[in-house]
Amino acid sequence: MSSISFKLIFPIFNSLQSIIILILLSVIFIRIVRNIYNNTNIIMKLIVKKLQGGECCVEVMSTTYISEIKRQISNKLHIPVEEQKLLFMGRSLADEKTVQAYPLIKDGTRLNLVVKKPDGLYEASLKYFKKLGMSDVEAMNTANRLMKVVQDKFNKLSWDDIERLSMDCILDERGQSRPHVENETECDDMFNL
Repeated sequence: MSSISFKLIFPIFNSLQSIIILILLSVIFIRIVRNIYNNTNIIMKLIVKKLQGGECCVEVMSTTYISEIKRQISNKLHIPVEEQKLLFMGRSLADEKTVQAYPLIKDGTRLNLVVKKPDGLYEASLKYFKKLGMSDVEAMNTANRLMKVVQDKFNKLSWDDIERLSMDCILDERGQSRPHVENETECDDMFNL
């Protein structure tokens, strides 16, 4: 009789055990899904420190692309996106990846910003001419001609012109403009020479 009751109870026990396991797995699955959902909607504040000095704070979500972070930095620190290189723990962050691709980035994480040296006139013009569809040789020849024209024009400038041009560049970088002076006279006119 004991073996009969065990056979009757064992299938019930087996199905009860399966139900309990399914319930536990469902609860675990729901918690994992909630955790993933909550993590993608959390706004994190990241601190971006420029190695040459200065920093800013950007607000991102885990689904934010690194390229979008660079656009925010560009708006706050006035550094062009193409000149930015973001580092985390010594490794470069890829523009096409999202924050969640780097699991160690959390709220309050500090990212390092390296400002790449912008291309010189020759390199920039070479890229531009190639983008226009010129061959490598045509682009190099055109860039060389441009450099010669610029050098010739610069050599014809007076020291006053160079100083004025330099001041305009400095003021432009600061977002300022040169104050307009009414009746600005030349030195020769001032002394009636």
